[in-house]
Amino acid sequence: MENPQEFKASRSEIEAGGPSLAPRRRVLVVDDNLDYVHSLTVLLRAMGHEADFAINATVAMAVAKSFRPDTILLDISLPDGDGRLLADELRREVGLDDVRIVCVTGRTHEDPRRSLQAGCDAHYVKPLDPAEIERLLA
Repeated sequence: MENPQEFKASRSEIEAGGPSLAPRRRVLVVDDNLDYVHSLTVLLRAMGHEADFAINATVAMAVAKSFRPDTILLDISLPDGDGRLLADELRREVGLDDVRIVCVTGRTHEDPRRSLQAGCDAHYVKPLDPAEIERLLA
């Protein structure tokens, strides 16, 4: 998030769950960078979405099973495994087989085809622009 001032929500919007411009989604953010995962979760909530997070693959699987997200923003470099392998595991989990999985990486040299072959619906390089996040969740 290069310019956080671009996204402002009033106190009443935040208290009410955020602005209601787009459909409300359940989003799971999976990333081992605590600042990033926290900031993105707060942003998603300010946008009016339900959001939860996990900081590794093991926790992500448990949270996904209980939270039942519509969309998962999944870092492909996790401390306990490759996010693409987690995407494949999530696809085989009953009730999560139709979740939208967006692989995200800070590595510009990663081949997006590997993410798509692993079952991800899209592949993006960080940082995600908040406008792009809105388009992904619309």
